[in-house]
Amino acid sequence: MSLTLSGKLFAASAAFLSLLLSGCIAASYHGESYPATDSIRVLPRNSAVLQNYRIIGTGQASGEFSGVTDGDLQNKLCQLGQQHGAEALVITGTRIVSSGKAVNDEAENFITATDAPDQVMTESAFSEDISADPGNAGTVFTRIMYADYLRKK
Repeated sequence: MSLTLSGKLFAASAAFLSLLLSGCIAASYHGESYPATDSIRVLPRNSAVLQNYRIIGTGQASGEFSGVTDGDLQNKLCQLGQQHGAEALVITGTRIVSSGKAVNDEAENFITATDAPDQVMTESAFSEDISADPGNAGTVFTRIMYADYLRKK
């Protein structure tokens, strides 16, 4: 079965729109690299099993606040870790900052990851905070997630 020209244009447009709606996610890794792994475990920060692992690197993933979820960022961090041979990762925290703003540890915009982060409550509190300041109208925000990558000792 062959597609007509209009069918091909529709399929290409749908694929492009899907890409736009899924949001662009940038990711970076710093650390040691090993052969790629087929799977990766996401471990809670306070897990007793962490003592069986050593940190091989750190990473971060980011995307436009309204275009990506924490789940999207976590999936990207998992893919990145697998590419660098990590066997597990721990989400260490997230930040929501205005795009182009310098991010540093002195800024009080770091949300430490918990064993059961509540994205709805985090986003509600964030929305209340930014809506209180009229200077934020039209500001684009970026969601950033951080992770430590691990391999067994």
